[in-house]
Amino acid sequence: MPLMYSDRDISGLPWFSYATDLVHVCNELNQYLNSNGSMAVNETSGALFERLACDLTELIPFFNESYIRALLQDLEKWKSSDFQVPDFQSSYENYSREINHQFGFFLFPIYDLTYRTKNVSLGACFLYRNEDSEIQELRSVYSDAVFQGVELLLATNAFIKNNVFTFFPENIYLPWLSDQRKFAYFFISNYLKIFFGITKPLCLPIMQTPLRILNVDAHEVYDVRSVFSFVHDHFHYQGVLPFNDFYPYKTTLLGSFFEEARVDALTCLNLLKRGTENSLMAAELILLERMFRYSYTNEPTDSFDTLTNYYFLRYLLEKKAITVNKMKFSFDFNKIPQSLESLTAEIDEVEVKMLCSSPMHFEKHIRDWACPYLEFDHEGRVLNTLFSKWLKENRPIAADNCK
Repeated sequence: MPLMYSDRDISGLPWFSYATDLVHVCNELNQYLNSNGSMAVNETSGALFERLACDLTELIPFFNESYIRALLQDLEKWKSSDFQVPDFQSSYENYSREINHQFGFFLFPIYDLTYRTKNVSLGACFLYRNEDSEIQELRSVYSDAVFQGVELLLATNAFIKNNVFTFFPENIYLPWLSDQRKFAYFFISNYLKIFFGITKPLCLPIMQTPLRILNVDAHEVYDVRSVFSFVHDHFHYQGVLPFNDFYPYKTTLLGSFFEEARVDALTCLNLLKRGTENSLMAAELILLERMFRYSYTNEPTDSFDTLTNYYFLRYLLEKKAITVNKMKFSFDFNKIPQSLESLTAEIDEVEVKMLCSSPMHFEKHIRDWACPYLEFDHEGRVLNTLFSKWLKENRPIAADNCK
């Protein structure tokens, strides 16, 4: 499926001027928001708020009318409270996913998307849902997946400055989260910057095995990453301890590492079994992402993705599913599925132990499972690997690409 709107001039779209102004107004209003989402009221912020309401009214003919009208009511309720902590519960309940090949829009008070703080800001996005035919086929196999693959067109700074890749209901500041599976946005167009700016230039020089994913264009990478993310999203809701049911335990540094290892092992294994061209390239992409990229871009003390890189590299090397010679890596696609089968079985056993243990021992089980493949210091932090150090010193990539 070709990219439709990414990096193209969309100023001719009939709602573009209202959308552009709305995004600008939200960015300006965020300067007046306190960390809990309440707003300091003065002449400027009041005028911006009224302008926001006008922009929303103009967008009604182009987007979900019931959602926007509920949003206007929530904004009026916020105003009536003298802009205390916002409550967008009603508009959240009225929000619905756009269908494939349709434009979408949302505006919510959102948490810090870097996950470094719990600060609240106004987050707005305009997007285009773009999924190819293979995603439709996958929906018949994995019917409970919530995935929506989209091109991000316009958005507030929280999305743009951090090159955000995903957005879920738990990112929204709400009195209560009534439906955690209401949507799962994957901004696949944003991932293209990561792939061509980091993953491809990082991995090409160290790969001995020729991989097709390293030789395709942006349109194909978009579709392949969509397949990867769709199946990945499905497996979050499977297993002994599904992610949505055990969210508090699986969102710590170690808990997230364990969950991503579990899900990506299952995703890669099932994509290899599926065997379509895009599925096989998606499996290649998982291996590159899960062994190399985060070792280069992040530190193990603050990134669960880096921990998955360290773990998968060591695990697959010890299983002889990958080999390295003169810092060139070879993949054995006969052994990789066997290794992933073993890994998923091990993880299932760990989750059974967790289920039958005290919640306070959740992370202890993860450490015990990971210890053969990760090196912990006396305070329980994972230490950098020599490979990570070598990668950073010998594969310099423009700093702007790593943001």
